[in-house]
Amino acid sequence: MTKMPLFGLIFWMGSCLESAAQSVDSSKSYFAPALDTATMQVTGSGYAYSVKEPKRWTGDKERAKDFFSNIVFYENEQALTAGGALIQVLLFKKQDENTIDDLNHDVNGYKREFPTAQVKDVKYKHKNYACFAKVVYLQSRFYQYICYINPGKKFQNGFSVAMNVQKRAPTKQELVAFESVIQSLNGLTEN
Repeated sequence: MTKMPLFGLIFWMGSCLESAAQSVDSSKSYFAPALDTATMQVTGSGYAYSVKEPKRWTGDKERAKDFFSNIVFYENEQALTAGGALIQVLLFKKQDENTIDDLNHDVNGYKREFPTAQVKDVKYKHKNYACFAKVVYLQSRFYQYICYINPGKKFQNGFSVAMNVQKRAPTKQELVAFESVIQSLNGLTEN
């Protein structure tokens, strides 16, 4: 099983704020296909893929290394520094085809770190690749959406896409942006 880095803890702010309870609705798809986006090319040693930048978001390959990612997306500088939504994309080398095990390993790491965290299944779809997703959250502290994407046996790599939001649940627009990033991933080279 692949050992994946835990995403989002970079922004951990420690204190729990008082706020009204917010629920996660895992039955809804928030994708809005009408979003205008720019396609970004992401390349590295031995890989290349494309991903679409959500409208009114910034795709940043330079800052990505600070978040153990190939590319990150955020709405603006203030949101980035104040614990707003951060979407991270990481291409990882698959050890096997058991991508759900990789996701569960990541989720179990959160549960060890935050024993009272809640975990829910969420569903995302990609037109060509299998998706496995969960949300880990402590209401009023953090929400971590994690989607592992397996493009199949022909490919040696998979994707991990994560969205972290601090102190509140993500907005509908943030969920739309997250899902649009997942659905836009493309261009892996076959083995």
